[in-house]
Amino acid sequence: MSNPPFIQVNGLVKHFPLKAGLFSRSTEKVHAVNGVGFAIEKGQTHGLVGESGSGKTTTARLLLRVIEPDSGSFSFDGVPDVFQLAPAQLKKLRRQMQYIFQDPYASLNPKMQIRDIVTEPLRYAEGAKKLSSAQLNGIAEELLERVGLSGGDTGKYPHEFSGGQRQRISIARALSAKPSFIVCDEPVSSLDVSIQSQILNLLLDIQQATGISYLFIAHNLAVVFYLSDYVSVMYAGRIVEAGPSRVLSLRARHPYTKLLLDAMPGNRGAQREPTGDAGEPPNLIRLPAGCAFYSRCPRRGEQCAREVPALREVESSHFMACFEQG
Repeated sequence: MSNPPFIQVNGLVKHFPLKAGLFSRSTEKVHAVNGVGFAIEKGQTHGLVGESGSGKTTTARLLLRVIEPDSGSFSFDGVPDVFQLAPAQLKKLRRQMQYIFQDPYASLNPKMQIRDIVTEPLRYAEGAKKLSSAQLNGIAEELLERVGLSGGDTGKYPHEFSGGQRQRISIARALSAKPSFIVCDEPVSSLDVSIQSQILNLLLDIQQATGISYLFIAHNLAVVFYLSDYVSVMYAGRIVEAGPSRVLSLRARHPYTKLLLDAMPGNRGAQREPTGDAGEPPNLIRLPAGCAFYSRCPRRGEQCAREVPALREVESSHFMACFEQG
């Protein structure tokens, strides 16, 4: 038998109750994540891509238990189900899982010096050794140099850095606890294109040096294909297509994935078939009875309006949730 993957997510569900007025009650819910599952191997990157509101960030926050799931399981590095851990057990595991946020301006405390920002996970980690101020400063210097900044910047404040430099600081902070898994939530979307490539290459260099695993979230397919080994495409809280990065970039089969591909810079006019109405995603409070992509799909049929297509394997390691056979 083969060894289980480093990370395995199954049947992840999260519905948010809809807020009602002061004198009214509502039983309606926002169906943010609806049965998501995927695996990540040690030292690899799993890309999660889709439009805003597709459930990507909610999925990431569920894995780190920033919010709690309604159902599902999450095995991590031999831990059968992270969602079943008591708070004390979870605290011991948190050092292994870190988060890089989208906005490098909002994610750094403007009142903290860089040395304190970078070493914050170390100072609050469960079981961390008591380190002196000089030791923490030395660690901060080493981490800043590792991400391409000057070790002499530890006494500065976030406002003294550019957006790209701030994101490097965020990466240094994530690395300080020596994690084995980092969630990268749109880490380059707010940066200039020239800076994006620098940050992506830095993440790849760190992965090659440490064997760390990433969940990389983005809405830009070109960025996801560049960094990821395997990609899952999300739409309306579900995975509609998943496969090795190169396979999806060359042989995407789901109409929604093709729509995203056609929206990539340089791809307009090269599409092989009509992609349908770009339109709007469905209402997540009142999801349609059948396929959520029905109203935008150029290949929709009667079955699509009635049933939700299951994710099935269409070729080795390539999965699609669509009734279309071709």
